[in-house]
Amino acid sequence: MAENSKSEKFDKEWQNRKLCSDGNCIGVIGKDGSCGECGKRSIENEDNALGDVNAREPWVEEEIPPGGLEVSDSSPGLDWENRILCCDENCIGIMGMDGRCTECGKPAPD
Repeated sequence: MAENSKSEKFDKEWQNRKLCSDGNCIGVIGKDGSCGECGKRSIENEDNALGDVNAREPWVEEEIPPGGLEVSDSSPGLDWENRILCCDENCIGIMGMDGRCTECGKPAPD
């Protein structure tokens, strides 16, 4: 009888689990509100941390001056036209001078 109640408890926990909101993660949200694998906070907890969305000031788009915006090149040594994107399609990095991705560190394919 005790074995059956453990099984029922496990089934209930299994059905009520919350998966991590990161599509690349296999984790489950724990009692603390964060993923047990990657540590990302659950979306529900992020919303609560931000407060009442309706109570905030509405977002207003800023006017762009008639001449446009000036953009400064923060990386003068980087050739944006000839950059090589990371081979991992889930990554936003580019291949650095050392042959590795600047974000995830994966080496460039041979």
